[in-house]
Amino acid sequence: MIKSITFFTPNTYLLNITCRHLLLRKQKSNNKRKRSRPVKTHYLIIKVIHMTILSDKDIQNSMKNNELGIEPFNQKNLTPNGYDLSIDEVYIRKTDRHIKEGKATVPPMTWFAISTKEFVKMGPGITSQLWIRSSYARKGIMASFGKVDAGFHGTLTISCFNSNDEELE
Repeated sequence: MIKSITFFTPNTYLLNITCRHLLLRKQKSNNKRKRSRPVKTHYLIIKVIHMTILSDKDIQNSMKNNELGIEPFNQKNLTPNGYDLSIDEVYIRKTDRHIKEGKATVPPMTWFAISTKEFVKMGPGITSQLWIRSSYARKGIMASFGKVDAGFHGTLTISCFNSNDEELE
């Protein structure tokens, strides 16, 4: 397994911020500045999204409630704060190879893509992030860490690059 996915649910809070602008007036008699009463009040609404990482139990509950789907689901791939996805296919552009079985050997300085076996169904209140394992990052693989939108249904693909000067398996 090369990929891990972390699931989030948003809790939204609205903050009201009031800004009062004070006019500064010069008094003609003594050239001192004097504050007047507030003349304008602006209301600024900021939407702050507080994201919660789903635990393994939260993931299982979300699946039971049909808020999240992972097919095929393997209990062994469930982690304390995510799910380790399985590799279905590795596509290596330089060699134009689609590898579905065995080990993939990626040439140095080469872009490649990894697709998952799992079909995920994100509910309207769940989003996720896709990461490679840190052991691959230590070997020189760079990846575009993806955000999976709420409501997405499908398999996932992550774009990677072997920045190493040697082939990697």
